[in-house]
Order: sequence, then C-alpha cells, then structure tokens
Amino acid sequence: MALLDEVKLSLRLSGTDFDEEVQGLIDAARKDLIRIGVIQEKVEAEDGQLDPLIKRAIITYCKAEFGY
Repeated sequence: MALLDEVKLSLRLSGTDFDEEVQGLIDAARKDLIRIGVIQEKVEAEDGQLDPLIKRAIITYCKAEFGY
C-alpha cells in the first residue's frame, strides 16, 4: 500500500479530494525528519522499504497537522 493511501486511511479519508493536502503534509513530515537529523536515505526510502518507525512518525505528523 502506498504511503499516501496509508495516511489517508489513518485520517479516515476516502476519495481523492484531500490528496494534494495530504501529500503536502507527507512531504513536510519527511523534510522535518531530515531537518532534525534522521538519515535522508531512510526518510526518502520507497514506501515498501520505509522503516516502520519513520512511517509512524509521518502518519502521526499528518494526523496532528490535519486537525487531530
């Protein structure tokens, strides 16, 4: 499952109305993780290779910024 789809699922979203906003939050979360010192290659790994802790950090960031 693509990261965008996993984040949308965690936000209880269906359809594509918010895809651009959610993708922007995913991108911002990745940049923020790199900014605080997480290894860039790990943060930018393909969805299937993404470390579970990094994936959870991105999802949590998106939930916080989306209003949860």
